[in-house]
Amino acid sequence: MNWEALGATGESIAAIGVIFSLVYLARQVRSQSLENRLASRNSMANELNLVYGDISADAELSAIFLKGINDWDSLDPVEKVRLSFLINRFFRIFEIMFEQHRRRRLDDSFWDGVEAGLNEFCRYPGVRHWWGTREELFSKEMQALVAPKVATPDSPRLHEFQTPG
Repeated sequence: MNWEALGATGESIAAIGVIFSLVYLARQVRSQSLENRLASRNSMANELNLVYGDISADAELSAIFLKGINDWDSLDPVEKVRLSFLINRFFRIFEIMFEQHRRRRLDDSFWDGVEAGLNEFCRYPGVRHWWGTREELFSKEMQALVAPKVATPDSPRLHEFQTPG
């Protein structure tokens, strides 16, 4: 075997090594991307669960939430402040989730559930009122997402969040 053949064989082996390295790297990148999406989803779900926990753990806040989402004007000034900050938290979390979805860091199936919750939340008259006075605090993209949701004439469907009539 001459030196040229030996050199060509070495180059072929090196090329195969590079190909295997690229395949391995692509798999690692794909795996890391999946892990990042899962971590993002879990983080956002945890944030939402913290808000749910705050409401469910505090009877006074639960009462303010129930009363205010159905009738904003029935709240006294202090209750309006408390509910306003709570609703703001919800919308900030939804906005972050929406941005993560737009950037492909939240998968469609997870976002579909989040958006269903957002649709329901936006049906409450008190939430509609709140949004109408504070929508400019959110990104144009979020405003465009929420606008048709608060404009729908549909009533909320979650009976447990409706005050007795």
